[in-house]
Amino acid sequence: MPTPISVSIIIPVLNELIGLKQLLPKLLLVENICELVIVDDNSVDGTAQFVSSMAAVHPKLLLLQRTQRGLGSAVRDGAKLCTSSHAIVMDGDGQHRIDDLVSIVDTWKYAQEPNGIIVGSRFLAQSSISGFPVYRLWLSRILNTILKLTTRNKTSDPLSGFFLAPITVISSTNTNGFKILYDLLLRSQDNPCMDVPISFSGRIGGKSKARLSELVELLKIVSMSFARRR
Repeated sequence: MPTPISVSIIIPVLNELIGLKQLLPKLLLVENICELVIVDDNSVDGTAQFVSSMAAVHPKLLLLQRTQRGLGSAVRDGAKLCTSSHAIVMDGDGQHRIDDLVSIVDTWKYAQEPNGIIVGSRFLAQSSISGFPVYRLWLSRILNTILKLTTRNKTSDPLSGFFLAPITVISSTNTNGFKILYDLLLRSQDNPCMDVPISFSGRIGGKSKARLSELVELLKIVSMSFARRR
């Protein structure tokens, strides 16, 4: 049985072999991890073969291969394999650090909030960002400012891809895009939410999963949220 502070990790990937080669050996050394679920959206760079070879040696490493694509649905499918009450969602392309993952787990552990959501924020005073295109940084800042007006959850980064949340809340989302945390926050407005500063880096491999169509959908959701408030 997992201990009360044990969590699962879900990593949706698409052609991120280079990043996973650096990340997985380190993640497997982290304590209090029930399982490490890699959800591969039909990569063609050898990602599945690499993860399979490691999973043969490390039982808590699980690979889920899919033919469909979409970050939101990948996270939900990964959550179905988790045995813990909470999971951490993170990227496999080198943008998220092991030290920050440990900080997120420790914050949740000591906060003692069973339904808590912990967000790895890029926009706290103690956070740092490197190797990220300036135009995308400012776009993220602008979007985050707008999104914070539509949710009661106190977070500085509602579009972060690095967060810890209850499995039940993760499973309740329905977005298929990069905005899964925002969807999650809208569905758990009364859940305690805390930010943890992270050091955000440029990706080692792979490409951004964000699409213009997903941005348009996000703005529609924001518009509807404002309309409902009126």
